[in-house]
Amino acid sequence: MTMLTGARGRSAAMVLVLLSVLMTTGSQARATHEPALVTTVSTVGAGPRTDGTWVVWSQAQESDIHSGSDIYAANLADGTLFPIATGPASQGSYDIDDGIVIWSELSTWASGCPENYCHVVRMRNLATGEETTLTETSGPEFPPESGHVISASWVVYKQWIGNHISLMARNISTLDQPMTLTVLPDNHEDVLRTIESGHVALDGERLAWTVTTRVGPIPTVTTTMLYTMMIGDDEPVIISSGPIVNAVDVTGDTVVYHELRSERVIAYEVPTGETSIIGATKSPWLTADGRYVFWTSTDISNHSPDGLIGYDLRTDSSFRVRGDGWASHANGDMLAWGLAVIDGVEQIHVSRIADVLPSARRSVPDATDPDRTFTPETGHFLSWGFQDYWEVNGELPVFGYPLTEEFRERNPDTSTTHTVQYFERQRYEYHPENAGTPYDILFGRLGVQILEQQGRDWTDFERAGPGVPHFMPETGHAIAEQFFSYWSSHGLEFDDEGISFRESLALFGYPISEPMMETNADGDTILTQYFERAVFEHHPDNPAAYQVLLRRVGAELLAERGWAQVSGS
Repeated sequence: MTMLTGARGRSAAMVLVLLSVLMTTGSQARATHEPALVTTVSTVGAGPRTDGTWVVWSQAQESDIHSGSDIYAANLADGTLFPIATGPASQGSYDIDDGIVIWSELSTWASGCPENYCHVVRMRNLATGEETTLTETSGPEFPPESGHVISASWVVYKQWIGNHISLMARNISTLDQPMTLTVLPDNHEDVLRTIESGHVALDGERLAWTVTTRVGPIPTVTTTMLYTMMIGDDEPVIISSGPIVNAVDVTGDTVVYHELRSERVIAYEVPTGETSIIGATKSPWLTADGRYVFWTSTDISNHSPDGLIGYDLRTDSSFRVRGDGWASHANGDMLAWGLAVIDGVEQIHVSRIADVLPSARRSVPDATDPDRTFTPETGHFLSWGFQDYWEVNGELPVFGYPLTEEFRERNPDTSTTHTVQYFERQRYEYHPENAGTPYDILFGRLGVQILEQQGRDWTDFERAGPGVPHFMPETGHAIAEQFFSYWSSHGLEFDDEGISFRESLALFGYPISEPMMETNADGDTILTQYFERAVFEHHPDNPAAYQVLLRRVGAELLAERGWAQVSGS
């Protein structure tokens, strides 16, 4: 992810260390949604970077916003803070991975440099304290301001070689001589045309970078070329050509980037060349780790206020992390971000990514709210329309407790994105296009999804004969006698007299299998029947009121996607 350059604020002094990140796995550390506050500083020159074990950041050296910056680090296990590199030279363009920090050190003739600028790229092993100089150059030109990145065994950085900026790579495991990946074009002799090296991102050996061209005179025409390649490849792949790209990151074989004019956040899958729009924002902050992408949002539509937004590439889901963060960085299953407080004071926060997902437990609220009900059993809220719907249409026996907060998810059947919330036995979807009708909240076809997850196609199941009681010609299956009373005595509230057929159908859907003996998650082999939106189980040894139970299909689907789960009833 690209970082801001320069510094903001009034003092370089560290104000206060408040607490360290809780790295234990105990329930107390994992029980709430609150991030750990690493430190409060008077100014942050650029966003924090983390590798999951450490976090590093920069601070202005003096009150003058044009002064240099120093770099500090914190150990997330015990909260120990210490300097990495301090003045008189200005430190910047830093990154960290696997306990190795890299940064650039810039000095001028006024501070002893024999030419206008002296530029050094350094590396430090935080475990051993060993420091290595990766490259050292000097000359009349201001060195590239950003683009030094580290991942696994590789460091990639930019430096002047002759009259051109080159993108260099060095293996820090062997410290072999650096290799030139590409020579970034420039044309400083033509005053009507300038070409600038831009953002650089690296994950493993997958690299992405931008080259921006500005053609004058005013009004200037600006275009960006976005490239990717594996270290060692002969030629890069062109991802995008034209729109200005002002943020880029790499996760595996996915390159994510932000287009300035369209305000789109885009994911590009290198193996297939497939491009998808995953979000919208005006902000240049963007980061990715594994399956998750995070950015700072300035789009207040779709329940996404200003702040940090997360996106799960695997499930096409987006969620709000918090409303006041900026300059995030994700790595090592951790997320770090800055937070402006007051009077130029900034905070640095770090959290496990698992603890900012919609499935993470929330803290017990300090006060009650008639529009929101907290469920201590699972640590989640029921709010507004979903709360009313849960209370009117069956509550705990039919739906179970909420297992997530509300978030945005693409429906696998329609490819349309909705605000959703998962419960133990169902997924609610909000459909504003149906406002004023009984169908503004719909249910997911979780019975179908569970079978798909198992690799089973319900259309291949053996059908029932038309003469079988409770036969449904729409699917060719009949509701088992053991389940029909429950099916027909429960339904959504449409103000029909009693429980109507359409109310039961809206709640459970049609049967999509015949009754069959299956072994459930508890190891019990019991009579089971699949419906479009539910799975029925028959427990003959239970009291009569509890002989038919609904399987926790919502919990099963969340577990399959890998989101942290909590136990419920």
